[in-house]
Amino acid sequence: MNQKKQEDLRFGLNAEDQIKPKLIEIFGSLRKLDKYNDFDFANEKYFIEVKTRRKPLDEYNTWWFDNRKRLVAKQQIVKGFRCFFVWNLEDGIYLWEYKNKKSQHKNEYYIEEGGRWDRGCYEISDLVNVRTPYLMDINNFILE
Repeated sequence: MNQKKQEDLRFGLNAEDQIKPKLIEIFGSLRKLDKYNDFDFANEKYFIEVKTRRKPLDEYNTWWFDNRKRLVAKQQIVKGFRCFFVWNLEDGIYLWEYKNKKSQHKNEYYIEEGGRWDRGCYEISDLVNVRTPYLMDINNFILE
């Protein structure tokens, strides 16, 4: 693994530890999942994936994650869990709940091949692109 990717991973792991108290305020007690899991935190009701980026919310029209995580979320929803994706950005923490509904797919996100190539190799996959207006500021989020 090249140095840039190692630095990015360390940055993300440190950021997860920093925002965990805020996540606990909302979701209750959370356990940290191992690095091979598709999600970062879980408890008896929720699975949570955290993406930390060195950008403000308005930098992009969409914020993305690997489609593999959406497919895992689908499986967890069938089991009765709720699945949240959290973006820890320069100007705040934002979240979005994946609900596995066709109407949500049409309006809130789309799937498209994408990725990056700034870490010494091509990292391309199918990405879930969540439209920025559907991300909610965590400080205004009320769990129902």
